[in-house]
Amino acid sequence: MTKARLLLEPASRQAGALRLGARLLHANGSEHLWWELPEACADHVTAWADPWLVGLIFPIMQAGVPVHIEGRVSPSLLANLELFMQIWECWAPGRYRPVALSAGAEAELPPAQEPGAAAVSLSCGVDSCFTLYRHVRHLAGRRSQHVAAAVVQHGFDVWLAQQNTDHCSRICWRMPAR
Repeated sequence: MTKARLLLEPASRQAGALRLGARLLHANGSEHLWWELPEACADHVTAWADPWLVGLIFPIMQAGVPVHIEGRVSPSLLANLELFMQIWECWAPGRYRPVALSAGAEAELPPAQEPGAAAVSLSCGVDSCFTLYRHVRHLAGRRSQHVAAAVVQHGFDVWLAQQNTDHCSRICWRMPAR
């Protein structure tokens, strides 16, 4: 296989949860990424491939082969990822390599429903809690963002077998707004 493929899986619903997933198929096997969220959030989930491409960019760079994304991707994301991959090649030569990315369709995302709102990826660790705190308190100067949501990324740096959501709610969710 000279080109890897990124495939989006159909959403599934079970016990009030919505499960979304994608697979990166390459010559050495496959990588699987999935998110599970409350079914009530279904209207806020995109059918575009952008989040999957971002979530799998490091395995993509490690595989080092061109990737075809079978789905719709925003060209601005593709352009930014080209630069991102070049930076990581400089930081970790030999481990990460830029690769060509192609997609079934390219189009810019529709305008945000709440312009200026940001979502924070939250592991419940010190770094992500500080990022949330910094933006909610407007301590990042002109770079401060209006945080409209925080997404707990359980399984990225906290293993799925570890439970951290109760700890996270005590630390971050009750932070008073300024």
